[in-house]
Amino acid sequence: MINKFLPNPCVVRNFVGLIGLAAAPALASAGSVVYQAKIVCGVDPAGVVARIVPGHYLTSVGIQNPAGRKAANLKMRVALTFPPAAAVGVLAEPGPVSDVKTAKLNAYEALEVSCDQIFGDGVNSAFFSGLPQRPNNTPFPYFEGFLIIEADRPVSVAETHTASADSNSAVSSISVQHLQPVRK
Repeated sequence: MINKFLPNPCVVRNFVGLIGLAAAPALASAGSVVYQAKIVCGVDPAGVVARIVPGHYLTSVGIQNPAGRKAANLKMRVALTFPPAAAVGVLAEPGPVSDVKTAKLNAYEALEVSCDQIFGDGVNSAFFSGLPQRPNNTPFPYFEGFLIIEADRPVSVAETHTASADSNSAVSSISVQHLQPVRK
């Protein structure tokens, strides 16, 4: 559900198509709850990646433990859909999947996972060591995929997507969406 948009119907219309949830590999153990957040991060100037409308895209995912006295244990990983693990231009090739990262949220605590933690400097990050590179061995300026969160109890998860014409422009669209679990 889109809660708020700032004006620019062209960017909004194209951005809305990016934020729908789709199937991604689950980490689920018996009794766990899994959430999948779409991530769109980076700059896609005209002609470089040509996957979406040119612009600057950022995602952050907030996770909060609403449980009164019980801690929530989290396992998180990222599954990239772009860039793919194979050469650019190859269709139907899955992207790389990160190692599992863990976190513990005590009662009422919260944390945020953003593009900076997921993609770092474009080569290494908190989730990846050795992200896919362009044919000229430079980092891709843009990434898409899913942050998959497995919790041992229900938590509150919200994804925030912003877009602007470039990294120096004001936000032209924003979407905040609370996620429901995809598997219990």
